[in-house]
Amino acid sequence: MNALSPRQQRLAVWLSSGTLAMALTGDQLLYVVLPLAADSFGVSLVWVGILLSANRWIRVALYSEIARFGNRVGPRLLTILAAFGAVASTLAYAVIDGGPALLVARIVWGLSFAALNLTTLVYAIGTTESAGRMVGTSRAIREIGPIVASASGAWLATTLGPREAFYAMALMTALAVPMAFLIPKQSLADAQPAPARRFRLNRPSTFNLFSFAVGLAGDGVFMVTIGLLFLQEVSAQMAMLSAGGVMALRHLVVLLVSPVGGMLADRFGAPRTMLGSALAMTAGFALVPFDLVYVAAVFMLVGRGILAVVSPLIVARTMKGDVMTAVSANATWADLGAAVGPLLAGFSVGLVSLNALYGAAAALLFLLLMAWAVFERK
Repeated sequence: MNALSPRQQRLAVWLSSGTLAMALTGDQLLYVVLPLAADSFGVSLVWVGILLSANRWIRVALYSEIARFGNRVGPRLLTILAAFGAVASTLAYAVIDGGPALLVARIVWGLSFAALNLTTLVYAIGTTESAGRMVGTSRAIREIGPIVASASGAWLATTLGPREAFYAMALMTALAVPMAFLIPKQSLADAQPAPARRFRLNRPSTFNLFSFAVGLAGDGVFMVTIGLLFLQEVSAQMAMLSAGGVMALRHLVVLLVSPVGGMLADRFGAPRTMLGSALAMTAGFALVPFDLVYVAAVFMLVGRGILAVVSPLIVARTMKGDVMTAVSANATWADLGAAVGPLLAGFSVGLVSLNALYGAAAALLFLLLMAWAVFERK
């Protein structure tokens, strides 16, 4: 078979990204529902932390093995297999109970997400003449699924029930399968996933540690406890709807502020933009103990959205050594933080107040941000 034409390459980007968007719906709804309805799934809050972090641990540990497998079978087949895995894990949330069984489903999802994350990137960077635009397009498409799942899924969970809502999400996730099959075929030599490299955790810089804290606080603690924060002020039903709205807004903010973050970085420099957005996110965590939950959420979402754009620029422009190695190492530390965060939240809730947890997160972010600003900022 010949290499993909430019038109087929663009189609592959759209379809692979659409596959990931649909696949993400079940995982996104689980973050909204599980902390508020743990009893419905037969698990404790400790298990909530374990289940919501399991997919991150699998991604960090087995990403290289998935890439190696993808090299053998090609990105199209890898996407198809991952789409089936996403459907199976989403359906499992509706039909199985208990921590160990749900942990298996989360491991399946972690493997599926890692595969889809890899193949969407492979197809996007394969368009060498417009790789940047295609990566941006891919990122925008993949956000559609989480936005829909957070908004409509939370409503379904309050009307049908927290478990029953996942039947609807499984139907939506099933759309990923035909999308994956529609990806144009090509020979394995034409487009392969990036070369596999064995897992190695490098000694962290202060920026790596700050990225770890951002993952821990913004992608871990915040994601697990946002519904519990609203539960302190409104009913359980409204807390679930509010949490779903914030989750949807989180992904919408990424779409809206990403171009703004890029323009600010170009005009004022990546370090200044990073410092401002990081301080905004830190302020959001610091406002929670003052019962300003809605204002805090805005600060956290906007700050986190700009950080997602600026952080890779900081790594590429200010860190020594090979850029690709530095970016990969920083992403690993961020993923580790996002894996530790749900565990920390699951074990801490009930032992310390949410105000104390958010205050500690704000202090950690501020201290590591200042350490970066003093020792590494350029």
